[in-house]
Amino acid sequence: MVHPYVGLPPECFWRTGVAQNGSTSIESIYQKRFTIEPEDQIVTAGSCFAQHITRELKSHSFQLLDLEPPPIELPCNLHQLYGYSLYSARYGNIYTAKQLLQLAKEAFSLRPMRVMSWQRGDQILDALRPTIEPDGYSCVSEMAAHREHHLACVRECFERMDVFVFTLGLTEAWCDLASGSILPVAPGVIAGLYDPEKTRFVNFSFLQILRQFELFLGILQKFRLDRQLPKIILTVSPVPLTATASGRHVLLATTDSKAVLRAVASELQRRHENIDYFPSFEIINHPTQKNQFFDENLRTVSDLGVRSVMECFLQNHQPPLVSTIEKQAPMKDAQQKELVQSLICEEELMERDLDD
Repeated sequence: MVHPYVGLPPECFWRTGVAQNGSTSIESIYQKRFTIEPEDQIVTAGSCFAQHITRELKSHSFQLLDLEPPPIELPCNLHQLYGYSLYSARYGNIYTAKQLLQLAKEAFSLRPMRVMSWQRGDQILDALRPTIEPDGYSCVSEMAAHREHHLACVRECFERMDVFVFTLGLTEAWCDLASGSILPVAPGVIAGLYDPEKTRFVNFSFLQILRQFELFLGILQKFRLDRQLPKIILTVSPVPLTATASGRHVLLATTDSKAVLRAVASELQRRHENIDYFPSFEIINHPTQKNQFFDENLRTVSDLGVRSVMECFLQNHQPPLVSTIEKQAPMKDAQQKELVQSLICEEELMERDLDD
């Protein structure tokens, strides 16, 4: 009998593409849309999982921009604690597309620089980057000076990057009503005080997130010197929500959030030839792995999971000056130290009061 599915390759069928293939299906799940050239300068950003991607790209000698490097006097083991070397600038985790959009608007002076402080005892923290200065600032004016410098670094990142790797993390967020700013974490989790009259919970929809990212693309095209968009690789974080403020079961909230983000990534890839989707979410949640890619808490991605994601990536995007994954350049001591450090993740702090 003749029908449209006759003659399709094995990967088009669940039995031969997934159930019978195991790890082999992971290797064939991704085909790159474009090439990362050896000289391409890469900027990374996104949710906590994006830190894994940054570290792995560094360890394989890709040309990652770091335009807000650590001061020479800061010991190497403290770099990430102070927000250095996590990404291409000290913006910390960017969980939502709206966060990314507002950062770009401030970097290109399309909205006033927001100076929003939280108090933690005697410490003053930047509410938009609450983890980058664990000791806090001495005063708000010092914090504002740091933020002004940071935005200049972000602008240079967006102007210079040839490749932008962004991990979509959350649909849920908290909005400061006075400024309209999206916060990386709810007030009170790290510092500050939660006041429902001043902060509102939001859960962005497919259309909202799609529009937010399209507006971000428009800013890049307007202000980049060549008026050209960079190559963009989108991923969806495979990490489930630590907690939800939506009132639903966290499993339902997680599934809804990831489905929306995955659909947005697919639509952006369909609309724009310069955008590719890399399936880290699908690899980590692959049915044949039976949670091997998660730690015991079923949330933290295991070392095996990270390696599997990057092996798939590197099979398509070979590291500069390296012909195979087996011939990787040895990591420097400083890079090795970075790789063993735990992720900086504000979201996990929401669980710390569970056992009190």
